[in-house]
Amino acid sequence: MRKSLPRVISWCVIGLLTMAVFQFETGGRTPSGVASDATQLLRAQQLLRALYPELRNKNYVMSVEASGAFDMDWTSLPVLSVEIGPAEKGHKEYIADKSGTVRTVQESPVFGAMVALDTYGRVLDLSARARDILSGEKNEGLRKQVDSHRQWTSPQVAAALKDAGAKFGPDNREALIQAIPREALEPFIGQFQVDTVEFRLRHEQPSGSLAELYWEAVAVSQDPGGKPMHWSLLFEPFGGKLTSIIRFHQDR
Repeated sequence: MRKSLPRVISWCVIGLLTMAVFQFETGGRTPSGVASDATQLLRAQQLLRALYPELRNKNYVMSVEASGAFDMDWTSLPVLSVEIGPAEKGHKEYIADKSGTVRTVQESPVFGAMVALDTYGRVLDLSARARDILSGEKNEGLRKQVDSHRQWTSPQVAAALKDAGAKFGPDNREALIQAIPREALEPFIGQFQVDTVEFRLRHEQPSGSLAELYWEAVAVSQDPGGKPMHWSLLFEPFGGKLTSIIRFHQDR
C-alpha cells in the first residue's frame, strides 16, 4: 500500500506563478518597464522549456526556491534554484508491504538549475545539471578518467572523448556551432553573433592539470537600448547541450 506524505508546497511560489499567468497576458511589466517577480518566474520556466524540450510532456513538477541576503534591499528576485522531476522537492511516499513493513521512497529530480534574471526579466546566469539529457554522469566519469591520466597529451584526451561516445569533441567545432540553439536562446538574450568558439580541454594549476572538457562560445547581442551584451555559453561534449549562460559582468 502506498501513502503520500502531505505535500509541503510554497504558497508564495504558487501565488507568484498564478500571478504570472495574469501578468503574461497583460504584458507582465510595471509602468517603468521593470518585470514583476511573477513575470521573472514565468520567464525562468519559459527559458528552461525552450532550451530543454526533452523535459516536456512527462507530467514533471517544477519546484522553485529563492534565497537572498535578508539585510539587502532586493531589486529583483534572487537567484532561483530549480528542480524538475516526477514530484515536488522533498516529496516522500510510504510503501507498506503485506507484513506491515514500511519503507520510504523519495523521487529524485531529473534536472536541476540555478537561474538569475535581471530586473527586466533578462538572463544574467544559468547553470544546469542533469544526469541524462546533459550527460552529467558521462561527463563526470570522463573528467575523472582524464584526471587520473595527467600524462595524456591533448590528442590522447580527444581520443578518450571519442571512445566514450562524445559527438562534439575538439575536432567537431563546426558541428558544435551548428548545434547552438539559436532559436531557443534569442528570445532571452537577443539576436546574437558568435565571436569565438573554443574547446576547454584542461585547466592548468600548480598541483597539476584538471580536466574541463566543454565548449565555450562567446557571443554578442544588444539590449533594447542598443548597448552590447557579451555572453559565455558553455556546452557539454556528448550531446552538445547548453549547460551554462553567463552574461559578462561589465554588461550587467
